[in-house]
Amino acid sequence: MPLSPTPVTASEAKQAETLLRAIEESRTALAGNPDNAELRLRLALALESHGDIDDAIKGYRAVIVRDPSYVYAYNNLGVLYARKGLYEEAIGKFGDALFRDSQHESARFNSGLIFRKTGELDPAARQFQLLLKANPKHAEPHARLGQILDDQGLSNRPSDITGKPLPSSRSSAPATVLSPKPL
Repeated sequence: MPLSPTPVTASEAKQAETLLRAIEESRTALAGNPDNAELRLRLALALESHGDIDDAIKGYRAVIVRDPSYVYAYNNLGVLYARKGLYEEAIGKFGDALFRDSQHESARFNSGLIFRKTGELDPAARQFQLLLKANPKHAEPHARLGQILDDQGLSNRPSDITGKPLPSSRSSAPATVLSPKPL
């Protein structure tokens, strides 16, 4: 017996309708002003939210071509590359964002996550240290640095009588990429 599709709630249907409307409105506006980077960014964000990842990637690329100062486009493009497993491309886009704005927290954090995911622990730690230098009370970079210390076997966590570190919830937390932040 075939499985029936999961029912869609009214809220989900309304959200999908809103996204489709935003996509259509952005495309209509771009028809009259194809070089407008802000309209292209809005379209890319809507496409991404709708789950059209490949089209969103094309959209973010188009934003960057028209106006390289849109730092969020680099970060969001890096996030999408990471979701597709294209980690080198992701790191490159996070680097492009940080080249344009060295204080861009999302790009720095995402860069650290991807470096850790690919086993490049020293560059990952450096990204989280730079975040903490800018904001010492930021909890998430502290947790990620703890994970890196665990990965390297350098944790200061208490151990049991055999010398094995006691379990820690932070060491098992997956490295996931933050959601892109719209303007």
